[in-house]
Amino acid sequence: MTIYNLTNFTSAAVANKILGAMQDAIKTGLAQYVPNRNGRSWLRVDIKRDAHGRLYFQFLTDTMQEVGHHLLKAALFHWSREDEREFSGLHAELYRLPQHPLDTILDAQEAERARKETSWVGRVRNWFRDHYSPAGPDFA
Repeated sequence: MTIYNLTNFTSAAVANKILGAMQDAIKTGLAQYVPNRNGRSWLRVDIKRDAHGRLYFQFLTDTMQEVGHHLLKAALFHWSREDEREFSGLHAELYRLPQHPLDTILDAQEAERARKETSWVGRVRNWFRDHYSPAGPDFA
C-alpha cells in the first residue's frame, strides 16, 4: 500500500493535472480522476458538502488517503505562482457557488426539458382545447 506525502504533489505536471481535474469537477459536478504516468488513476478529485452546507474539494488517493493538506502545502510552497493562484481561485469559486455544480446542471436540464415539453405539449393541448372542448369554436 502506497502512503502519499508532499513530494508526490510538488511537480508542475502533477499540479497541472490536479488543476485540470478541479476545473472539470466544477464544470461537470462529477468526480474527476487524475492519472499517473502509466495512465492508472491514482487521485480522485470530488466536490463535497460539509456539515455547515459549504462546498469543498475532496482529494482521495487510490489508497483512500485524504491528501488535501499535502496539496495545500505543495501549492503554497512548491507550485508556480500562477498555479498557486489558480488553486486558490478554484477553491474560492467553489466556495461561492450557491449549490453543488451537478445540482445546477440537473436543474438546468430539467428546466429545459420542461420548457420543451410545455412548448410542444402546451401547443397540442391548446389546439385540442380550442377545437374540441365545449368552450372552443366548434361547440359555440
